[in-house]
Amino acid sequence: MQESLSKTNDLEEKQIEIQMAQQLIEEQDDQLLLTDLEMDIAKLDLAPDFAEQLEAFPLLKRMWAQIRQQIEETSEEGE
Repeated sequence: MQESLSKTNDLEEKQIEIQMAQQLIEEQDDQLLLTDLEMDIAKLDLAPDFAEQLEAFPLLKRMWAQIRQQIEETSEEGE
């Protein structure tokens, strides 16, 4: 009888160890996935391509040209 209980306890301990190992593996997989995602995001160029935006929006392009002209005129007057 005691031998049977001992085997049952051993079996339960092994099952608990297996569950803990599975949980650890899942957590490590999640961490690896997050790390990969962070690396992918870091590779992205999040800075906008201003020249491309100017081409897409003619009004913005004209406004930018006016701003540059005013800056040039102001800097020439300051000299």
